Amino acid sequence: MTTRRGIYRTIPAAIIAAVLLTEIGCQTTGDDAANSLTPAPNSHTRSARIARVVDGDTLLLDSGESVRLIGIDAPELQHAEMPAERFGRDAAHFLRNLAEGHDCTLEFEETGATDKYGRTLAYVYVDGKMLNSQMVRDGYALVLTHFPFRRSRQFLKLEKYARRSHLGLWAGTLTDGRIANLAARYAALNDEGKAELDDILTTLTEKYPAGNSHAVSTAKPPGRPQLPISTTPDPEPAVVEADPDPALPWQKASDYIGKKVTIKGTVVSTYMAGTACFLNFSSEYQSAFCAVIFASALPLFPANPERHYRDRSVRVTGTVTNYKDRPQIIVEAPSQIEIIE
Repeated sequence: MTTRRGIYRTIPAAIIAAVLLTEIGCQTTGDDAANSLTPAPNSHTRSARIARVVDGDTLLLDSGESVRLIGIDAPELQHAEMPAERFGRDAAHFLRNLAEGHDCTLEFEETGATDKYGRTLAYVYVDGKMLNSQMVRDGYALVLTHFPFRRSRQFLKLEKYARRSHLGLWAGTLTDGRIANLAARYAALNDEGKAELDDILTTLTEKYPAGNSHAVSTAKPPGRPQLPISTTPDPEPAVVEADPDPALPWQKASDYIGKKVTIKGTVVSTYMAGTACFLNFSSEYQSAFCAVIFASALPLFPANPERHYRDRSVRVTGTVTNYKDRPQIIVEAPSQIEIIE
């Protein structure tokens, strides 16, 4: 199989330079890139009027039709089934200023295409500018990559622009979510993608090491005594069968109050309160084990952790405490939660 690194070796330098210049241009001209997107030739379009913005990626037309901006995913607003997600209100407010009450043009990839909620999937243009791309470019939405759409490559370039410009969800400090979003994207890769990213990071680490040291010395410290070489063969190491998963099932958490352990189970529901995010391991959430992420630590975690961890099998490491007869682990860093593939 040809690796990406092998492909790079076969590409002429001029082409590589052109690609790099294109990416640099994307970083510095985000407005132009987003505003240059227009309906594709021969695509199916129709006119409409936007009555209301529902959230950061959904519109309601004056005809009563619900429209989902294709290719993007904005944080959720609070509704009956789910609490508000971080940055959800900001995204909705931004889209509302762009779209609410305006005439628009809908462009479709496929006539009649809808999502599982019956919403029409479309690219939406107001005053000649695409709303989908503007939401991504300004950091108010992420690109959906788990299904194909023809604008995906352009949207990903706009997302790179927003990320490198530290806009919105991609704010420029470690505690504001850049690293957390990177970790979430790593978790979304399959094994092959993770292995390739690991190779890239290893290469970068070797090329750009931290600190001032450019080489690691292999010379022995002066004056260090030489140890005698033993001619006696080492004894055969004892074979110890390792526990394939030493984590405890969540049902046993109450037996380990005050002890640091690893608990495993599936997050069956989540709840984002004003002060914390609760990851529940049972429908009997008032008495069963839960993991708690306090608001002060939320910026360290992937954006919208209540959605990121929901329905995922995880291992949670920490000290089990008892709160109102309910065992829990306070999670202060993403490294305490491991998603089980």
